[in-house]
Amino acid sequence: MKRLAQLLLLLAFFGCDKAQEKATEIGTKGQVKVSGDKVTVKTEDGEAVIQGDKRVMRVRTKGGETVVQGDEQSTQIKTKDGTFNFGKGEIPRGFPLPVYKGAQVGQTGHLRPPGEGEVYQLSATVKAPVAEVAAFYKKALEDKKLKLNPTELKTGDVEMARYEARSDKVEAAVSISKNKDEADTIIAIVWTNKP
Repeated sequence: MKRLAQLLLLLAFFGCDKAQEKATEIGTKGQVKVSGDKVTVKTEDGEAVIQGDKRVMRVRTKGGETVVQGDEQSTQIKTKDGTFNFGKGEIPRGFPLPVYKGAQVGQTGHLRPPGEGEVYQLSATVKAPVAEVAAFYKKALEDKKLKLNPTELKTGDVEMARYEARSDKVEAAVSISKNKDEADTIIAIVWTNKP
């Protein structure tokens, strides 16, 4: 698997025209096939395919397939266990909490690891005071009938509120923070539905 990972990094950094040369250099013992805008590399660990100007990469191993897609603004990684988005950040279907009005969603995730339940993750920024955003999420967590464990911190440079929330079926954490030198308040949410 290590060889396949090294090869994927080289393909991403050096591009299709040098893929065969670099694959040989790192000793993958893999088969490299370049065809138009597609590079396919097969090793004993699996297969990696990069297509279309490096915007789509598929990695197939014995454990399943991973698809990485991206452009200048966002990247999406899909596996059999779920999806992560970096950049524009689409809110995952079924996300259990509302997103604060006006927030710009950045990174999101929705995973279903075998035997571990279901995990949602979201980060966002908003131009709003920490206290207002914290009150919004405190109410949202209370509305879900979760037991809250709040933490607040104010120093000369940072203001933060964090809510850990639990029930028999859910574990969640919502963090809201702002550095005095930054314009945006940062929101980070992790929500786990227990198996």
